Amino acid sequence: GTPVPAPAPLPRRKLNSRETVFVVDDDVGILGIMEEVLSSEGFVVHSFTDPTEAVKAFSAQTSKASLLVTDFCMGSMNGLELTEKLRLEQPDLKSILVSGVTTDEALKKMPTTADRFLRKPFALNRLVDTVNDTIIESNRLHRGETVLAGDRAYLN
Repeated sequence: GTPVPAPAPLPRRKLNSRETVFVVDDDVGILGIMEEVLSSEGFVVHSFTDPTEAVKAFSAQTSKASLLVTDFCMGSMNGLELTEKLRLEQPDLKSILVSGVTTDEALKKMPTTADRFLRKPFALNRLVDTVNDTIIESNRLHRGETVLAGDRAYLN
């Protein structure tokens, strides 16, 4: 079919630095859309269809990634196993788990947890907001800042 143009970005809070995000999904179509949307928002995106390749690239990177966005159901390892592997190298890595099949309740019973959960299908602006919120939250924790209520203007 013909490619659907990405919706125009909505005005929202911008992060001041170009944060690096690893995106892993074995569905090439979904991966491509997530990569395009996050790149257009100013993120440096490294995308992979194979979690094993993502682990190799993560180990080889020179600057730290801020965030992992990963599908839950993939062939060689699931998204939580991938999160666990990457956190062995970078314990403070934040992750967003994306899935159409699992539930919040099921995830809470698992040994490794993601910071956020996005159920497929999701609106692209929800993806961007969730990524922004997770990184902003992570940066605040690193700097020991308190969360300001004024940042909540764009919640859906």
